[in-house]
Amino acid sequence: MPPEPDAAALIHRLAIELAECRLRGIERLDLRTHNQNRVAANDLQRLAQAYAAAEGLALHGRTAQIKQLLWDAIAAMAGHREPATALVRDLLFGDPPPMVEDAVIGGPVRVGMVTRSAGDLLDQAFQKSGMTRARFDEQRKAAFLSFGEFLIGFCAQVLPAVSDDPVDPADAEGVRTFGQPRPFRPAAVRSGQRDDRGLHQRAPCRPA
Repeated sequence: MPPEPDAAALIHRLAIELAECRLRGIERLDLRTHNQNRVAANDLQRLAQAYAAAEGLALHGRTAQIKQLLWDAIAAMAGHREPATALVRDLLFGDPPPMVEDAVIGGPVRVGMVTRSAGDLLDQAFQKSGMTRARFDEQRKAAFLSFGEFLIGFCAQVLPAVSDDPVDPADAEGVRTFGQPRPFRPAAVRSGQRDDRGLHQRAPCRPA
């Protein structure tokens, strides 16, 4: 049974935002330069803020919250939606992912800082896949759609808070309406990174 129209639109927006995070690199979401704004990931930001509050996670900043949400959701999705889970993990965090122990003795092991570039992670995931480039690009987009759908269920307990608590306008720069193309990026900014813009051109659909 396909998702409801509103849910399908949210899944598609989340997939676009995941692709944007992948393209920039999970540690560089808030980076600002003379020709780059920070990544506009407003739906992910809402989910991450609500998830951190619901779970009592002491995480400072948007990037830390988004990063932990994605890591925890990947861990929960493992074994249920393979190989999509492994591909999303490899694209965002690498294989093996960086892990650190919590500062509190006996605390949880959390994902550490990702030091490899987005381009390196993409190349590693592609080589690991054994696919043709065209097939790999297709599977990458499908994996982000599948993960976007999973995130909604994973955060179901906090979704009411998300819908009632919009992002602060100061944080909403670069917001695109559904289906609007991404702003132009100079070639130097995209160097070493393969674009995921195909997600902007696809109608909302249930991942295979």
